[in-house]
Amino acid sequence: MGFSTLLSGAERAVRWQNGVKKNLGTLGGQNSEATAINNAGVIVGWSDTKSGDTHAFVYKNGVMTDIGTLGGTTSHAWGINDVGKIVGSSTTASGKLHAFVWVNGTFQDLGDGGSQFGEAIAINNGLIIGDFGPAPDAEGGDLEAVDAWVMSSTTGVVTGIGNQLHASHPHDINANGIIVGGEEDTRAQDPANAWVRQADGTVQKLPELMVDGLASAQGINRAGAIVGYSETADGLIAVLWRPQ
Repeated sequence: MGFSTLLSGAERAVRWQNGVKKNLGTLGGQNSEATAINNAGVIVGWSDTKSGDTHAFVYKNGVMTDIGTLGGTTSHAWGINDVGKIVGSSTTASGKLHAFVWVNGTFQDLGDGGSQFGEAIAINNGLIIGDFGPAPDAEGGDLEAVDAWVMSSTTGVVTGIGNQLHASHPHDINANGIIVGGEEDTRAQDPANAWVRQADGTVQKLPELMVDGLASAQGINRAGAIVGYSETADGLIAVLWRPQ
């Protein structure tokens, strides 16, 4: 799943299956993108609506359904687990961006952690990952500060992932609770690092193809294999990190 560009320049959510690409359509607007799929083949993403707003959708049994917002005009779905719980971000009636969980037509507002925005990025069958930031009074370089977190979907307890640099972004979590992402410090123009957080809470920086280069981990499977990118002298290259 992902998106593909039409001749008109519009982007449409698509699903690739057995070499065949299927256009999933939109919620009445011009553009859409599929962002996650679960083991049952249910897809989530975002789409422009007929009114010009952007709403999160769930695509099941050939039908794209608008799941709405937290009261604002915009929402995006970023992840879905095997029981159909959807996570993402949405504006509220006051215009703030909050993380959310959506289950069977009902939103749970996860808030913004007391910061300027909140996002829920991915979910497995017990944990949710996301980020909050920056602080309400942030100025200058501190506007880039973002803290990655993991939340129990049963207790609601939020735990910081323990990023080492100024901004940390979680990108994926596997069924075993292993989380991957990237971090950077734009204030000092430090390189971006790829990282992995084990289920016991230990965070490790992943090796890079070039010393002090850019790197980020984007996805992880059940076996612990991680995909992402790392910088070389010729630019960014897709990489695979295998567990040792």
